[in-house]
Amino acid sequence: MGVGAAAGERDHPRTLVDGRGSIGAPRVSVEDEAAKYFGVGVGGTLTFDVQGVPIEAEVTNLRKIDWQSLSANFFMVLSPGSLDGAPTVYLATARVPADVETRLQDSVVAAFPNVTAIPLRSVLERVSEVLAQISFAVRFMALFSIAAGLVVMAGPSRRRATSGSTSR
Repeated sequence: MGVGAAAGERDHPRTLVDGRGSIGAPRVSVEDEAAKYFGVGVGGTLTFDVQGVPIEAEVTNLRKIDWQSLSANFFMVLSPGSLDGAPTVYLATARVPADVETRLQDSVVAAFPNVTAIPLRSVLERVSEVLAQISFAVRFMALFSIAAGLVVMAGPSRRRATSGSTSR
């Protein structure tokens, strides 16, 4: 389960479905399906264990997230200040043209040697290809099933007509 801090949430493809913005600390914004799973709603509380330190946060809103966007998203986003003093990991994403991807990655790693750059373009392209192949196979099977059904339905009607005309 992903829990993020609010600093980078402004570009997330999500829609507020209930509640208010998270002002003050500690408050948490929860993805609507995660809220159902945990049985919590706006005004409820969730307790997070951050390296043995319990942090209780009020649920201030529920969000709907477009998970298919493949952008960095989190099931829960804590308000600024809620995780002060806890170990921090920063996450950034960038979508750049393929011809500059390697140069950008090299520049970032040269400037920040402790940064891990993970190029996902080839993975996403391969996933897209596999999904396209699966989609084609499903469409083919659907058309095959319809054609087979039409043949089956047409078959008995011919037999009835043929057997009816020979018995006269």
